[in-house]
Amino acid sequence: MIKEELKCGSNIRQQGRVACAFNKYNSFNILLLAFLIICLPIIPIKAAIFSDGFEDGLGQWGVSGNATISDDQAHGGLNSLKTVSSGYAAKSFNIIGPTSDFEIWFYDTLDSPSYTNASLTIDLDYWDGSIYSWRRFTFELYVGDSMYATEYLSDPPGFSGVGTGSALRTEGWHKMTIIFNQDQTIMKLDDITLDTLNFSDWGLMPTPVIGNMILNFGSTCLLYWDDVTVTNITTTIPPTLSPITDLQIEECSVKHDSVGLTWTSPGTDEKSYDIRYRESQITEENWDSANQCIGETTPLSEGTRETFTVNVPKQGAQYYFAIKTADNASPPNVSELSNVVNARILLDVPYFNQKRKADSTLEDWASDTYWATTQYNEIGNVGCHLTSVAMIIKYYKQYHSSLNMRTYIPDTDPKIFNKWLEDNIKDVYGIDFPEGYAAEIYTQGAIRYSRPKQRNDFQVNLDLKNKYPSILKVLHDDDEEHFVVVTGSCPGVGYKINDPGWRARKDLSYYNNKTYVEYRGFRAGYSRESTPVILAKALSQSPIFVELLLTNSEGEKTGFDPISYTTKEEIINSRYFLDAIQDSFTGEVDRKWKELDVESPLIGKYALYIVGRETGTYKVDVFTMNSSFGVVTKEFVGSISENEIKKIFINYSSVPGEQTQIFEDNTPPITYLKSEGIKFNAFNTTYITPNTIMGFEATDPVAGEGSSGVKYTEYRINGIDWLPYTSTFTITTEGQYIIEYRSVDNVGNIEEIKSQTTFVTIIPEYVLIGINGIKINGNPKIAGNIRSNGDINLTGKAIVYGDAYAEKIDFTGKSTVTGQIIQNALKTNPTPIDLEEISTIAIQNNDNNIIPLTQKGRNPLDKNLKFKMTDKDSITLSTGLYYFTEMDISGNSTINVNGNVNIFCTGKIKLTGKSVLNYTSNANNLIIFVNKNDKSKEAEKIEITGDSQVKAIIYAPYSAIEISGNTNIAGYLFGLEGRVSGAATLKSPIITINNVVSMYNKASIASLNIFADPTFKLGEIYSYPNPAKQTNPKIHIEVGVADKLEIKIFNMNGEQIHSANLTDLPQVIDNKYVYDYEWDTTNIVSGIYLYVIYAEKQGEKPIKVTRKLGIIK
Repeated sequence: MIKEELKCGSNIRQQGRVACAFNKYNSFNILLLAFLIICLPIIPIKAAIFSDGFEDGLGQWGVSGNATISDDQAHGGLNSLKTVSSGYAAKSFNIIGPTSDFEIWFYDTLDSPSYTNASLTIDLDYWDGSIYSWRRFTFELYVGDSMYATEYLSDPPGFSGVGTGSALRTEGWHKMTIIFNQDQTIMKLDDITLDTLNFSDWGLMPTPVIGNMILNFGSTCLLYWDDVTVTNITTTIPPTLSPITDLQIEECSVKHDSVGLTWTSPGTDEKSYDIRYRESQITEENWDSANQCIGETTPLSEGTRETFTVNVPKQGAQYYFAIKTADNASPPNVSELSNVVNARILLDVPYFNQKRKADSTLEDWASDTYWATTQYNEIGNVGCHLTSVAMIIKYYKQYHSSLNMRTYIPDTDPKIFNKWLEDNIKDVYGIDFPEGYAAEIYTQGAIRYSRPKQRNDFQVNLDLKNKYPSILKVLHDDDEEHFVVVTGSCPGVGYKINDPGWRARKDLSYYNNKTYVEYRGFRAGYSRESTPVILAKALSQSPIFVELLLTNSEGEKTGFDPISYTTKEEIINSRYFLDAIQDSFTGEVDRKWKELDVESPLIGKYALYIVGRETGTYKVDVFTMNSSFGVVTKEFVGSISENEIKKIFINYSSVPGEQTQIFEDNTPPITYLKSEGIKFNAFNTTYITPNTIMGFEATDPVAGEGSSGVKYTEYRINGIDWLPYTSTFTITTEGQYIIEYRSVDNVGNIEEIKSQTTFVTIIPEYVLIGINGIKINGNPKIAGNIRSNGDINLTGKAIVYGDAYAEKIDFTGKSTVTGQIIQNALKTNPTPIDLEEISTIAIQNNDNNIIPLTQKGRNPLDKNLKFKMTDKDSITLSTGLYYFTEMDISGNSTINVNGNVNIFCTGKIKLTGKSVLNYTSNANNLIIFVNKNDKSKEAEKIEITGDSQVKAIIYAPYSAIEISGNTNIAGYLFGLEGRVSGAATLKSPIITINNVVSMYNKASIASLNIFADPTFKLGEIYSYPNPAKQTNPKIHIEVGVADKLEIKIFNMNGEQIHSANLTDLPQVIDNKYVYDYEWDTTNIVSGIYLYVIYAEKQGEKPIKVTRKLGIIK
């Protein structure tokens, strides 16, 4: 109802707009308007006249003179910034009811000092119900140095004068209101009354109103116009400008579980904040996928400093943050993205001060003698090394990724660690930073020290991401060295630190050049004597010569990803890093390697990739150990080029007695396309039916020591998206398809794409198709289905052991069809296979040159490419494509076929006199396509008569096919017309008749040994036993082969109590596809139940059947 009223209102507005633009009404318009006014209900309405683009509102803009309207800027919601040039633009609207109030919101930009010629005209048209009592009263709002109104009676012409009020122009939103009272109408600008119309002065009544609005500008004028509404003024929410777009996050403070953001409030015009974060850069494109914060505040007054704390889930992770604002419009106007800031979340590293507590008293260890000094000195003076390492050890005691390895880490502090060092570590001469090496011994390998390195921000950030706090060597202004623990990073500040010397120092700004000079890494380690592990080392002279990448069966990665060129550590308890042995005297690096390890790996298949970053030779050692201390090691040595990838398969097992397999596998799988059902190959294409079941088989060949196995197979049809192969499928629509497929093994070797051109056709589903009609008379026997777009006529004693599909089927005499008789059948494509392209191939690339001489030494092909045999001659054609302009075989001659023979013919085909065409081979081995010649609309007929025998598939869409005499044909025939007479026998090649005489006995088609028909159609559906007494009932379903089959069972109250989806292929029982489903009734009470069978197949009408069954307990 509402939509119809609005549509009607839109028509009124269109009529009103035209009248306004030309300032006149004709009698037809007036009658129409009056009729609509009388018909429309007198109710208040709210109508959005303007909308984005102005063209989507109720009514349209009309333009006169030289005026133009353009969309300079979309303003959001129903607001738009418009430019109107010289001339005027008119828009119509209507107001129904005497008590409605009318508002227009507009925004004055003050872009120019004066718009003396700019005006907004509101026409108020009144009727008292009589055509001749119509009046128009006009308010005009002039926009100049100030805003003022005029009024005049425009039709019929009358009074004109200046309004009683005016208002100074100010930038911002303004509301113009027309208020309808019982005896007057008032025009207001904001709170200032500009004009008043007393109805008593003019003899008018406040009856239904039709209004028009005109924007009239002598020069270009920029104004924001919002929606025009008829509503209660007191409930109107003023429109707002789009939110600000320059909000800036000014400060960012970081803790181990949160980040504080600080900015200056843009003001209360913005009604809400939307604060989001993610672990990668935030953009407008990925804004919706970022994590939205909970509990965002509302904006405070403009200029107020605001702070919001974002709780984040991951220590050490780098997060990006941004803010948007929104107003309270519906839908809200949303600002652009603020600046984006990022911060590395602090690791929760416990803090130790080497000398002072928080209350400035001395720590318990401050005066202890530092263990490594050769003369008396205290931890409080020189113990920054020791105290920093103690913080690292304490951190891993709490956060080591392995709960088991935490038990190897003592609960320590600088005093305890110093005492252990003094008692256990004696000779440290020449060792730089001995506490780092000692930490490995102290924690029994639960912490690993990665030796001193020069400044390396990448490694520091990578360690932080992996929750590994590092120790940095910094210098005071006098170049005295000091050590601090890095715990995170923050924009504008840099690395955040735990400084063992000064509790208040939280970053590197206190040190020389505000940076560090050396890095010392610590990582979570493991004990090879007790912990299952997968470990790989790649040795090279260059640290970037080769990289390693390990993936598990879930697709998680650890190592260097060559696709994103980033380092990942996604596998649980895994790490990847560059390590080295450095000479403690010279500082030179003896060896470098990339190391990748997984502690306590899950049982399963892993792929280890050796990624070439440069060209050269490589050496990779792989070490695995399971929980029963079974160790397998393997060394791989070879050459590799830049961007080349070598693949190693690891089948990890922790089961006692089972050994982990490790071997190289760079050989891709091999995939085969399989099909079950009727098919034939011709002219480089595989032809199948809509019921042919297709699938793939893939193997991963053994190369060297083993194969990793096939991980998945995928395929696509006609270049559409790749699909994972999960089960067999059918293609039900006729036409040509290119099926591409490939497989991938468990180490990522990808097979080259294979393809097969496949044509889906119904031809092999029918022994005879005559497009325009089929006539069968005499005593022929046809074993198989027949089809026509025209009529089928059967006379005499003709028998069809199969189904018949046609527009109309007529029977005369004793003729019969044993299967289904389908009249008004769907039309089939008269030319499903395009012969033109095949014709070109046959003419240009045939194998006529390999045709041998006949048995009698004759050349059967003349210069005009007519193939002719006679006089009991014989020939054998081998695999190939042959092009003939005519075929004439007579006189008891024989053509044998060896392999797959394709014949393309453009003339007549005649087989007479007991001649034989491929009767010793399969019909699928001889394919004959017949085309018309260039000058004729129809090809010459195909004639097979005189006790001849044929096994072939013949496609001749322009030829009539005539079969007579005692001819015996096994195959599929497709022609323009089909004519069968005499005692001819025509059968499908998939039907085997042990005794041909049995065919003459009117045996049903079920007596023939035929493959199960997968056609989607309703067969028998029943349950047994029924009732089922103290046993589970089985539901027997015959619908051919379905894409989806669902069973739902209801009690007699209509409540569903059970459902099942049958996903397996049906069984073949008595040459029928059968689904058998057993219902478990253990918890089912005695009673009568309804079961509903619902089956679907693409391109077919669904099948739905309801049956009853009984349960007796």
